[in-house]
Amino acid sequence: MMHTFRILSILCCFLVHTTANAQFTSQHPLVFIETNGQEIVDEPDILAQIRVIDNGDGMPHSIDDPATYEGYVTIELRGNSSLDFPKKSYGFETADANGEDMDVALLGFPIEEDWILYSGWADKTFLRNVLAMHLSREMGYYASQTRFCEVFLNDEYQGLYVLMEKIKRDNNRVDIAKLSEDDTTGEPRTGGYILKFDWNEEEGWATNSTTITGQPLFLQYVYPKPEDLQYEQQTYIQSFIDSFELALFAPNYTNSFGKHYSDYADINSFVDLFIVNELSKNVDAYKLSTFIHKDRDKNGGKLKAGPIWDYDIAWYNSDYCAGGEFEGWIYNEENCEDLEIMPRWWARFLADPMFQERLCERWSTFRQDLLSESNLLNWIDAQAAFIDAAQERNYALWESLNEPTWAHPEIAGTYQGEVDLLKNFIQQRLVWMDEELNCITSTASPASDDELILNIHPNPTNDGSFQLDVQFPTQPKRVDLSIYSAEGRLMHERTFSAPLSIFSERVSTVGWVPGTYFVSLNTDAFQLNRSIIIAE
Repeated sequence: MMHTFRILSILCCFLVHTTANAQFTSQHPLVFIETNGQEIVDEPDILAQIRVIDNGDGMPHSIDDPATYEGYVTIELRGNSSLDFPKKSYGFETADANGEDMDVALLGFPIEEDWILYSGWADKTFLRNVLAMHLSREMGYYASQTRFCEVFLNDEYQGLYVLMEKIKRDNNRVDIAKLSEDDTTGEPRTGGYILKFDWNEEEGWATNSTTITGQPLFLQYVYPKPEDLQYEQQTYIQSFIDSFELALFAPNYTNSFGKHYSDYADINSFVDLFIVNELSKNVDAYKLSTFIHKDRDKNGGKLKAGPIWDYDIAWYNSDYCAGGEFEGWIYNEENCEDLEIMPRWWARFLADPMFQERLCERWSTFRQDLLSESNLLNWIDAQAAFIDAAQERNYALWESLNEPTWAHPEIAGTYQGEVDLLKNFIQQRLVWMDEELNCITSTASPASDDELILNIHPNPTNDGSFQLDVQFPTQPKRVDLSIYSAEGRLMHERTFSAPLSIFSERVSTVGWVPGTYFVSLNTDAFQLNRSIIIAE
């Protein structure tokens, strides 16, 4: 009876909105959490009510709009050092009225139950995690999907947040075989497993390798959870890692079984993780929040790096461990205070000519498009424009732009200034990595659009297409057109190579959901960014 009364009280309180917020409108989904007077703490989680308004990115969202989802969550604070931040991040599980986990397709993501509301307190741009996840997905890997939203807690505005998927085994997340307690022999025992490098605070084991300072190297069990992992499964994955390490640290990278370390590990995944970690100069890279996973042998069975996680203090957002410098590799950075947990794996990888060659191949490929300067800067500009109104509301509440919220190398004092610091770091970092890797010629291009004339019509549009007309002051030899959704998904691209004075393109929007899209136009001399709204 008491539990029923508590639930009814939550529902009643949740339907009440303050007069001050009645006119609130955003182009991002709105998330309302009502705790009915309970405090959200680190542990244990509490039962709360959630209400979501999701009309589509770029479309108006008003507090009085009909909810697209209403239900329950069990919610708690999330983070380690971030627990002390004024603006909190939350971890929550969608649930039924009894607090039992329930899968939900929240904000359009594939159905699951585990979610994170990331506050962005340490990252004044809100873009660093989102950028890293975007790059990893574009490289072909699973990384947490992200979506900007604005959050209300007990009817009080909390600011701009990023909804993220929590890392876990799932067909729509880390897609590896489900390992049951009965899978203790044969093929079923070979996968799947998720492991993590981090502070030695969770259950795991010390491998036969050491850290770069000589301490035992510790790996944590993530999936299955330690309490669900059978003895036979522990011995299997430990033996697999041992065999991999014996090969990796052997003089010829081949263990006594005649197997090369690449027989155990998916090299591209480790190369690509290296690229994201080093491009972002992630001061936590390789040693903290670093996941690896293994599927069953019948599904390939090799150890894979990832999924990536926790890049809010990367991308020139820390003044320690050389995070505020444009030069230097993180994998062998000596001026860090946590090297006692840094694996020797990466230094050994980089000593291998085969790994170096693969790194050069992957870097050269990505630098032509995904990691070109223009693509990265255009993506950042588009995302910053997309959240511009929301970040203004956020910083009107949290007056932190002029304050240190982490160990920042610089504080710009304005949102655009923070975005510019991020962009400048990427430009400088690309130049340095190009020179160090010595694989390719730079693909950077100037960024001036002062003399271009661009017309997009109709805008907004709801007739299934729109027209782009561009007039150039000089004839470019090449024109690259890209259009991205607000979530960073490439919707349309085309390249023209002939000299042009006038460029026209009719773009079909059939199948595009209503919302804001971002147009990126690049030539050998100019760059231009605009937005187009697809109306209902």
